[in-house]
Amino acid sequence: MRVLGVDPARDVARNATEAGLETVNAFFTAALAGELRRDRGPAAIVTANNVFANVDDLHDFVEGVRRLLGPDGVFVFETGYFPDLVRQSIIDNVYQEHLSYYSVKPL
Repeated sequence: MRVLGVDPARDVARNATEAGLETVNAFFTAALAGELRRDRGPAAIVTANNVFANVDDLHDFVEGVRRLLGPDGVFVFETGYFPDLVRQSIIDNVYQEHLSYYSVKPL
């Protein structure tokens, strides 16, 4: 299996690469996804764990996923669920770096 990480944090990307998980030090964008697909081929799986809340341009991010995935590819993401935050008063999941909180219909 070929695996490639993408992370905008320089030290995280460097440490991951040094530990054997090649990681591109960049924000994931549609433009980057196009380059990755051109250079490495389509992805069978794209994952985004706890990333959506931190993404400034979700439309560009999702377009990047669309560009990168192969015809039978799968996109799996994990993000906080806004209605649960409100109903259960989960205040410890609210952070200044989170730009958005999501529920199912808008996504």
